[in-house]
Amino acid sequence: MSLMIIGNLAINFPLSLWIKKVSKTLNFGAAEVDGSITRRYNNGRAQSQRYFTSLNLLGNIETGLIKHKLLFGYDYFAIDDQVTDKFGGTAPAFNIYNPVYLTAQPILSPRDGSNFSQSWHGMYFQDQMELPYHFHALGGFRYDNVEGLNNLLGKITESVDHISPRGGLLWKPAKWLSLYGSYTENFGGTNSLFNTDGTTLPPESAQQWETGLKSEFWDGKLTTTLSYFELTKQNLWAAIPNDPNGNGRAIGEAKSKGIEFDATGQIVPGWNVIATYAYTPFAKVTKDVGYDGGLGSQGNRLFLAPTHSGSFWSTYEFQESVLRGFKIGAGALAQGQKEGNAENTYQLPGFVTANLMASYQIKVGATKVTTQFNIDNLLDKNYYAGTNSANFITIGTPRTFMGSVRVEF
Repeated sequence: MSLMIIGNLAINFPLSLWIKKVSKTLNFGAAEVDGSITRRYNNGRAQSQRYFTSLNLLGNIETGLIKHKLLFGYDYFAIDDQVTDKFGGTAPAFNIYNPVYLTAQPILSPRDGSNFSQSWHGMYFQDQMELPYHFHALGGFRYDNVEGLNNLLGKITESVDHISPRGGLLWKPAKWLSLYGSYTENFGGTNSLFNTDGTTLPPESAQQWETGLKSEFWDGKLTTTLSYFELTKQNLWAAIPNDPNGNGRAIGEAKSKGIEFDATGQIVPGWNVIATYAYTPFAKVTKDVGYDGGLGSQGNRLFLAPTHSGSFWSTYEFQESVLRGFKIGAGALAQGQKEGNAENTYQLPGFVTANLMASYQIKVGATKVTTQFNIDNLLDKNYYAGTNSANFITIGTPRTFMGSVRVEF
């Protein structure tokens, strides 16, 4: 047996982010047939602090015929969120067909503020192995210790220890073909969102199986991946219908199954394309107990999960000396119809947006300067990007122009 260790150490230093803001919002329910809606006003001062640091140790080891790429790591994440001076009150009635806007702040009454902190310690290990006969294997795990604290009440709201394994096997029977399978678990930690009774929602978790094949053609100029996946999630957050304060609950379990296809390639020198497509015919809430003790959303289509989605992007970088460094590109993003909430009472229509870009790169001595101009949503398409699974819908970004200059020394 031969043993060789080559290692290096990577350290990320702590990062602290402090945010202070005043939040003034109008929450409203669904409109009646005549256009009338009820509204509630909220006003509060929020402060947020974030800390993060990590330590990674990487090493290369050979044990006999097996080559190992090892990863050991530790990370720490902490948050501290406070909401003070929190007030709420009912705003005057409103009609979307005959709007009369607020001329003065509504009468407010004090509501309980919040002061929530969370500390998260994580340790992880991974071994990527190169085996005989063109096999490759990966195995590892992550250990998380998460603690949430309600500082107003001075008590621990939740303390969780969790181990998330991961593994995979790849076989490359030919230079241009690889077959693989993998299993991964994910853990979301404790939640800063609360039930109506003041208790924290349980942490989210997920498990995914995936199998597929990867291929390379024309000396790697074209690569494709075709995969089948099964994804299961527990404790997804969903809003409680018609709750004026935006409270939510945890959905027991949701599953989705589908096929994904990706292709990346160079058609001719300078002309590159990227295409993706996902087909998800099965995406349902499989286990649920509603906030009223019934079945809740069990059996419904999973919200914000379109059956069809995909994208296409193509760029061309001129090869002629007179235009060398100039690149143009165009692309499109498409999504089919998706459910807007867990109850499936409304849907977000499908959409397609088009995008353009142009860039120019020049060298000034040893310095590389790149200028780029993008147009997103070229046709100024009106579309809905997502929801909060209740009554808040995110409107898609309109036609946007953006320029940038990057200087590399």
